[in-house]
Amino acid sequence: MKDLANQVNEKYGHYPKEQRIYALYEAYHDYAHECQNTATSYLKSYSYTYTSMWASNMVAIKDADAECVSKLEAMADVVSITPDTVVPLAPINVEPLTTGDNADSTKFRWGYTWGLSKINVMDAWQFGYGGYQYGHQGKLLKGEGVTVGTIDTGVRATHEAIRDSYRGYKGWADGYQLSKTPEDLMGHGTHTMGTIVGTHGIGVAPGAQWISCRGCFIEDCTFSALLFCCQWILCPYNTSTSSGPKHYKDCYYAPDLVSNSWGGEANDTTFDRCILSLQAAGIIPIWANGNAGPDCGTANSPGNNPNVIAVGATAQDDGLASFSSRGPSFFNATNKPDISAPGVDTISAFMASDTSYALMSGTSMATPHIAGVVTLMLQRCRLPYKIVLNILESTAEKFLGTTKQVCGGTPADKFPNNFYGYGRVDALEAVKKAAAYCKLHSYANQAASYGSANNGYTFVQVPHSPLHSLYSQLLQPVHQYSQNQHQQYSYQHLQPTSGVY
Repeated sequence: MKDLANQVNEKYGHYPKEQRIYALYEAYHDYAHECQNTATSYLKSYSYTYTSMWASNMVAIKDADAECVSKLEAMADVVSITPDTVVPLAPINVEPLTTGDNADSTKFRWGYTWGLSKINVMDAWQFGYGGYQYGHQGKLLKGEGVTVGTIDTGVRATHEAIRDSYRGYKGWADGYQLSKTPEDLMGHGTHTMGTIVGTHGIGVAPGAQWISCRGCFIEDCTFSALLFCCQWILCPYNTSTSSGPKHYKDCYYAPDLVSNSWGGEANDTTFDRCILSLQAAGIIPIWANGNAGPDCGTANSPGNNPNVIAVGATAQDDGLASFSSRGPSFFNATNKPDISAPGVDTISAFMASDTSYALMSGTSMATPHIAGVVTLMLQRCRLPYKIVLNILESTAEKFLGTTKQVCGGTPADKFPNNFYGYGRVDALEAVKKAAAYCKLHSYANQAASYGSANNGYTFVQVPHSPLHSLYSQLLQPVHQYSQNQHQQYSYQHLQPTSGVY
C-alpha cells in the first residue's frame, strides 16, 4: 500500500487551498490518533486532563505526576517526555502616549509613523498594475482581500485603529482557554497588530482583515499554548463550540500569512513541524529574529529556521538597532535575519484604552512592518513563499548604516549578511515587483482571502508523521535540515534572551 503522504498528495495536491489544508489536517489528525492511542487510552482511563496536538504529534498533559510519567516512559510509542517549556517575555520598553497631553505624541494621527514613511508604504498603496495610479476604480490598494494572522499576547479588538478590520467570524482563539473574545492584558499583541493593519497612520496594510490566537500571556509564553495556536491558524474553527475542524470549509478561513513576534533558545526545534505545515498550507510564516544583539550568533528560534522569513530591526537613521539579534543561524550557519525593517520607537495601538497608543522597540515591532508589506504583495496575487522571500530580498534597500563588526565572515556592507539580511525592506519596490510577477505568470488578482506561569503541562512526543515526504514534494526547494546538521554547526555563543520581542 502506498504511504499516506503519497496518497494525500495525489488526491489533494492541486485542490483549492482550503481543501488542501483540510487534507493535511485529516492526515495528521488520523496519524496522530494512531500514534497516540496507547498513551491517550492510559490517560483517559486514569482521568488525566490532556490535549492531543495533531499538528505536532504531541500530547499535553495537565499536572502529570511521577507515576504517570513512569508509565508513559515505558510505552514503546513514546519518544520523549518533557515539561511544558515556559518562554519568559523579554523586557519591552513601553512609553504610553496620551492623546491631548503631548502635541508631539498625536502627530501621527494627522500623518504617518516614521516607519511607514521610511519604507515607502504610502507610495506602495498608489501602485496598481499599470504603474502609478490610484489602484482599481480610483481606490488605494491597502491590502483589501487579504487576511493576516498573528500569534501573540492577544489583541484589544475594540481599539479605534483596528476594530473595523477584525474579521470576527472564526477570528479568535485563546491558547490558555481563558477568553472567548479577543483581549490583551499586556499590550504587545495590540501594538504589533496595529502596525500591520491599523488606521490612523500606524498600519502598513489598513485594508486587510485580521485574526489572532493568544499564545503568550502577561509574563511568558508556554509551548502548549503556542502549539495550539499554530494548529488553529492552519484551520481556524469556533473554539467555543468545537475541539477541532469539522469540515474542509473551516480551512477556508485560514489566513494568508502569520506574523510571530516571539521566540526562544537558538537550538530549539519544537516548532519545525508547525513551520512545515504552514508552508504546505500556503500560509507565509514571518518571525522576529530576536532582541539578543549585539553579539553574533544570537538569532533566536524559530526565527533562525531556514523556512521562515526572519526580521531584524533598524532605527530612523537606517542603522541596525543595537538589540537586534545577529546571525548566523544555529541551523546550517545560514544568514539570519533575511530582511530588516523599522523597529525602534515604533508608535502603534496599545491596550490601555480604545484610543491609547505607545512607543515600543524591538524586532517585534519590525516584524509586523514586513507582515504588512507581504500583505500588500499578496493583494496583487497569492504568491508562494519562495517568491515572496525572493522579492523582499531582491528589492531591499542596501544603503544602510555600517559597523566594524563581522558575523559569520561577512561585514555589514556586503549583502546578504547577518545584520540586515538582504537589507531594509522597500514596500514600493516589493509591490512593484510582485505586480510584475503576477502579470508575467498570469495570476488572477484574487480579492477574497482563503481564507503566565508554567501551567503544569507535560509534553509527550510520538514518532514523526510520514507526511514529511508530502511536504518535501509540495515545498521544493524549501530547505531541510537534520539533527546531524544541528550538531555540526553548533558553536559557543551567549544564549539569547527568549520571549516576546
